[in-house]
Amino acid sequence: MKKLTDLPVRSLMASLLLTIAMLCPTQLKASERHLVASKVVNGSTYTLYREEADRNDIHRNYDGWEAYRIKITLDITTGGSTKSFFVGDVYSDLSQDSQLPCMLFDRDAQMMYVFCLSKGDRVDYGMDGSVYVSSMQNVNFQKEIVFEDVNIGWWPSFVGLVDGCPQLAHFSFAGYYSMISTRSAEGQWTTRYTEQIHPDDFAELWKGRDLMLVIPVEEGVWRKTIIIKTLDGATMEYLIDKDTKVKIVGRNLTITTEGMELSYELESMSQIRYGKMLIPDAIHDMTMPNERPFVWNNNNLYFSGLRDNTPINIYTIDGKLVRSERFSGEARVSLDNLPAGVYIVKMNSETYKILKK
Repeated sequence: MKKLTDLPVRSLMASLLLTIAMLCPTQLKASERHLVASKVVNGSTYTLYREEADRNDIHRNYDGWEAYRIKITLDITTGGSTKSFFVGDVYSDLSQDSQLPCMLFDRDAQMMYVFCLSKGDRVDYGMDGSVYVSSMQNVNFQKEIVFEDVNIGWWPSFVGLVDGCPQLAHFSFAGYYSMISTRSAEGQWTTRYTEQIHPDDFAELWKGRDLMLVIPVEEGVWRKTIIIKTLDGATMEYLIDKDTKVKIVGRNLTITTEGMELSYELESMSQIRYGKMLIPDAIHDMTMPNERPFVWNNNNLYFSGLRDNTPINIYTIDGKLVRSERFSGEARVSLDNLPAGVYIVKMNSETYKILKK
């Protein structure tokens, strides 16, 4: 066996350098930034970044998964001048899209919200979700806790406003559920389960969503809703119109809307009230008819030129599958018996949004 002194000088130097590298991991430059999304709002360009802060500051799971400290920053460019703002620190993995931050702009209230998912300092699968809130005019982000130490928050995206309050959709690996978190007017967040869904299907839905959602009141339609809260803490909200009938039949509350009849036991409900929901008009495939592979007319989807056995799936905005069929050649898919609202059409790897009024 050769002694260390018997090795050639070049081999000796290489061994020493390798040893130093193993003992002293390289710290990434703080200036290395990764683009999340960018959008023009009210004449200014907002660009959201993840910035590698410290690879040595790590939170680990017991299975070996590592999340290191990352800074979330926002650049705002107006008239050729750019200002950079610090949003918050998270512990994340840059290689996973499921942990990307997302934004909501409420142009009516001139407020913006940034949701960030972070690995906690525990060794379990618990994640922490936070929203950083700021005025669009005087930028100063304040942190609000959405949830702590639970295995939810994956593939997050804001999906709109309810009574002027933001709603966030995300995924739970605990049981495979679609989740909705809603902010109250007082800044408190509540989270509820919606439907079971496979993570691959939820990830496909997430790809069709906007990571920087803009809600302008003048470009949307406010729709009346009825909100039902049950004694077990669940909340249901349904879009209604002039043809909707709400009545009490025996010991049940019955809602008839868009050809559907829903019934709830009065004894199970803690609150019934009316609300409103903003349905944005700016749905990309409705403004670019030449680029969508179907015709949307009178609550029906018309397809042509479909390859053999093409899957067509229709989801609600929070991920519930409401239609799933396979077609060849020409096809018609009716949404007549579904409530008004935003739906996601998925065919193969393509995803589109439609608005049913």
